[in-house]
Amino acid sequence: MRYAGFLTVLRGLDVPSLVKKPTKGVCVYDRPCDVQCLAVIEFQPDCTPISSPEPPLRYSNTCHPIQSPLQGEESRTNQLLRSTSPPSLGEDRSGAMVCLAHHLIWQCRCTVYGGFVRDWVIRGERANDLDALLPRVPGLSERGRDSVVRSLVECAHGIGLEFCGSRHQPNSYRVSFYTSRGGYINVELVDPHLRTPPPHVDSSAGNVAVSTAGMHRKVEGRGDLVPLATCLEHIRAKQFVCYLDFKHRDNRGALHSRVVRKYLDRGWTLLNELPRDQMEELYSSPDYTTWEERGQVGSFLTRYNTVN
Repeated sequence: MRYAGFLTVLRGLDVPSLVKKPTKGVCVYDRPCDVQCLAVIEFQPDCTPISSPEPPLRYSNTCHPIQSPLQGEESRTNQLLRSTSPPSLGEDRSGAMVCLAHHLIWQCRCTVYGGFVRDWVIRGERANDLDALLPRVPGLSERGRDSVVRSLVECAHGIGLEFCGSRHQPNSYRVSFYTSRGGYINVELVDPHLRTPPPHVDSSAGNVAVSTAGMHRKVEGRGDLVPLATCLEHIRAKQFVCYLDFKHRDNRGALHSRVVRKYLDRGWTLLNELPRDQMEELYSSPDYTTWEERGQVGSFLTRYNTVN
């Protein structure tokens, strides 16, 4: 049987004491913090810990736990995954984007992916825009897409955003809003049946999505793509494996737009060596020496070089 144990932190000393009550390892805190902090963890009957609080907690001078990066990521993810409780608007542009993303997921049954998930949900940074796959409905019609647009505009109006119009993009339908909390927000609605070059995602850092099914890979079912846990590790470390098939005609010019400008110029590290032509193009870039000095290129991991 598992027992709850109190890990008592008192002047730097860790003293476990068994309490005969099952627990799921939920953390609790005692006050005042300058005396002790209590975190419930699980112990075997012989006092061997089964689990410990993850991630490690730090405390401010007023006894409030300070969120670690992983705790912040979990909190942001949960804002999108609570179906019956839309997130609060917040005080900035990101708060408005969260409300729109939540509405797209739970009211429109869309799948949110791309930069918003990568930059804001995982890394806690400002996202440029919102990308969302429309529902996977056979023969999705323009009327179906328009119903999503109307619903999204109503949501935006309810949180004080100004609707700035919509228009067709090469691979999406863009709906634009303006917020006094930080400027314009573009929502890119993408047809899930859109034909794109395999594997239909540009990198490991872009292969994370959130839907009513939870957090998952945007593209599933391929054994040559890294698993979700590895995608998340790459994003947290600002790393990526490039999946682009540069031989495909639709990927002409993709090296600059989807590798250099999207990742390398923003400080991300490329983990796999690209085909010879693309590597020669990178070598010829005036920024290559800077990328190399920063460790963003050159130290390629051979286990990723067979991807594609």
